[in-house]
Amino acid sequence: MKRYLNVIRTLWFVEILMLLAPLSGRLQAANSVETKAFQAAGEKFRLGFWLQAEGEFADFAKKYPTSEHYTEAVLFEAQAQFKLHKYPAVIALLAAEQPRAGTAADQFAFWTGQAQFEGTNYSGAVETFARLLKEYPTSGRRLEAALGQAEAQSKLQNWQLVIDALREPAGPFQQAVEASPPSDLVVRGFFLLGEAEFAKKEYAAAEATLGRLGQRTLGTEVKWAREHLLGRVQVAAGRIEAALQTSTNLLTLAAEVKQAGRTNLQSESVAFRAETLEHMDRLAEAVEISEKNLGPEQAPERRRQAILKIVELNLKQGKTDAAARRLEAFLGDYPAEKGSDLALLTLGELSLKQYYQATQSTAETNKPLEIATNYLQQASSNFETLITTFTNSEFAGKARLQLGWCLLAGGRIPESAVAFSAAVNSLPFSEDQAVARFKLADIQFQQKEFGKAITNYELMIKEYSAMPSVKSGLCERALYQVVRAALQETNMAVASDAMSRILAGYPDGPLLEPSMLLVGQGFGHHAEASRAREVLSTVVERFANSSLVPEAELAIARTYEAESDWPGAISRYETWLAKYTNSASLPRAEFAQAWANAEAGRETNALQQFTNFVAQFPTNELAPLAQTWVGDFFWAQQDFQKAEASYQDVFNKWPAAEPAFRARMMAGLSAFGRQNFLEAMGYFTNLSILPNCPPRLALQAQFAYNDALIANGDAAGGSHASDTNKALVNYKEAINNFDAILTAYTNLDNSMIPLIIGRMGDCYFSLAESSPGQYDSATNAYQRVIDSTLADISARSQAEVKLARTLEKQARLKHSPEEQSQGLELALERHLNLVSGQNLRADERQDLFWVKEAGFDAGRLAEELGHWGPAMNLYRDLLTLLPSMQQTLEKRISRAQEKLAAEKR
Repeated sequence: MKRYLNVIRTLWFVEILMLLAPLSGRLQAANSVETKAFQAAGEKFRLGFWLQAEGEFADFAKKYPTSEHYTEAVLFEAQAQFKLHKYPAVIALLAAEQPRAGTAADQFAFWTGQAQFEGTNYSGAVETFARLLKEYPTSGRRLEAALGQAEAQSKLQNWQLVIDALREPAGPFQQAVEASPPSDLVVRGFFLLGEAEFAKKEYAAAEATLGRLGQRTLGTEVKWAREHLLGRVQVAAGRIEAALQTSTNLLTLAAEVKQAGRTNLQSESVAFRAETLEHMDRLAEAVEISEKNLGPEQAPERRRQAILKIVELNLKQGKTDAAARRLEAFLGDYPAEKGSDLALLTLGELSLKQYYQATQSTAETNKPLEIATNYLQQASSNFETLITTFTNSEFAGKARLQLGWCLLAGGRIPESAVAFSAAVNSLPFSEDQAVARFKLADIQFQQKEFGKAITNYELMIKEYSAMPSVKSGLCERALYQVVRAALQETNMAVASDAMSRILAGYPDGPLLEPSMLLVGQGFGHHAEASRAREVLSTVVERFANSSLVPEAELAIARTYEAESDWPGAISRYETWLAKYTNSASLPRAEFAQAWANAEAGRETNALQQFTNFVAQFPTNELAPLAQTWVGDFFWAQQDFQKAEASYQDVFNKWPAAEPAFRARMMAGLSAFGRQNFLEAMGYFTNLSILPNCPPRLALQAQFAYNDALIANGDAAGGSHASDTNKALVNYKEAINNFDAILTAYTNLDNSMIPLIIGRMGDCYFSLAESSPGQYDSATNAYQRVIDSTLADISARSQAEVKLARTLEKQARLKHSPEEQSQGLELALERHLNLVSGQNLRADERQDLFWVKEAGFDAGRLAEELGHWGPAMNLYRDLLTLLPSMQQTLEKRISRAQEKLAAEKR
């Protein structure tokens, strides 16, 4: 309602000032010091020098306490304070001077009520205006008091009281309506009544009230205000066609106001027109007219509202790409003005939405992931730009939260943890902050930082559980995660407590049953068999029809294993197997039964059960373990031939299974046991060269190979102790030779190896300062990292940059300028390879840090070599890859352009 009443209030205050005009004339004849002082203060007031007027009227009242103008001086002092927004001072002054108010008592009450209203003490204003109306029935302020009381009631949303007061036939407002000529105060009353009827959803009455107002002679701005309120009423009443016509009237009136040089109401008229078209589902037209509010003549806040409405309308039409393009264009036009931060956030959220949509489409149609990846990069870039450009933005916290989601989607787990942590610290207390803390805890759990994860899950539960959406959507999941994390920490007290809280707070929740199962299994794993059986038995009883009951009963059977009660375990497994013949857990139960028999010393039964297991479940993940146990059984019996055959079955039938590596080792030892050393050497050799062999086992195979080699020589009668000693010495030397070990293990799945090689290169590079020949060793080390299948893109990019820098150092050691230039060209080429992405492998993304290092080094070398054109092109490419370096790169582009221009001259 403020937009309608501001115009009227302005006119009303002008009327107050006009009251001072007679004062000047009335005092013209006065020539005493007293009257001159009063007149001087009045002039200050009339001219709007409120501070001076306040002081001079206060001095007058102090110097002339018996003056006939004393009460007037107090009133003018109070009004000056009012204009200075000193509302408590107004109230205090008028209250203190009330005994001398005399015939101006109604004025004292009026200005007290006004000060209370402006000071937001609306209840006090209601009481003061009511007192004026009751105690001063002939006051000239009755209409203003009645309207002031109604407006204060509107602030308290006591709409029915507003309606009753303004509809009262004998009330000041209705009496004024019938009077002639009408005043601006009457117009103010119509607006108050219409707004109140609108708030009470009395739409027909509101239209009638505004219709009566429309019959009066109104200024153009007041006409606009009337049409605007009328349009809102019509929209709320569902009279959209009428509202559309009203929006046309608004645009016409706004144009007249603009031509008259007064307030520009066009932008608000445009916004209402767009809103009306939106209600009519004419969304394309709503977008078109909203574009008019994006011009440079609009206030930044209006442009922000317009661009967000355009985005919303495009999204309603399913035009996500169009919404994103319009936001990008808006940010291009107004990159740093207030409101662009929200636009950046919205654009980032749109790009993230497009990423998820593209990812789903890719999964359904097998399309390339490149498009989805581009959306994700765009989203991240927008969030990062908001964070770095608008450091004090209220939306920076939300941007950090969304950046965390982007980094998580991109597999950049550590970086996403940093983003979520920053979001927690910068977001206000809100559901978003709760989500940020929850995701931070999730990542800490994923990174096996279980203690930190528990802390953040518990903080989220403690601080945000009063929010209904958090309590229903996140708290149960957080407690479940506490259970899981505590079990990883072997902290059964915390796990059990979290489970109990799920039971108390979410007895019908989906995570209670799995929580109880996990806790029960946890007690079993930690040798607390009785507590485990207590919890697991509750699961069985409480969720009798659940699909997890077989798991619970299987876990109960395992608790007997924890107590080494193998007969009890066997009995439980036998009961279970008879009861759940079609359970998905049947293979694990069969395996557990065989294992319990083995532990109970019933090895014949175990041998039969493991053998049957392999035949019945040959594709189960436990089959290699079962077959390995069979081999171990024969090994313990020193039946090396059967043991070897069993181990061969393991690595021949399940070559990719983890037990296959040990099976190869044991097959070699079995061959060794039956003194076939050549076959044993073959097993060990084949094992040690397997690309995925565990390092420790590969070393054991190398040792065993040497043992078999020596034993074979001894068996042949041609071995000598000196030969054996030499073999052992050579083996020890090989182990101690770091470079030889790295060379032998370059195919291992160990990402530390290329990093070690790279650090060796760094050492060679440092040593080359005093011994330049070491540069060759450095280049060799860096090249090994670049060629390594174990090195990720970051390691290889780092090696590429350092190799180029090493080549540059070597070039500068050359004696002739020609040789130096050739070496620098070679270094430049290595840098450019990285910038252009030639070192990327499948599904890899460039490491932008090393792209920046390589790019700037390449630019520097290109400039030194006089390649200004290529240098300029390189910097332009880097602008796309490194938008955060725009200012630096543009300077370099300008410098290159100047050099090129100079060369042409």
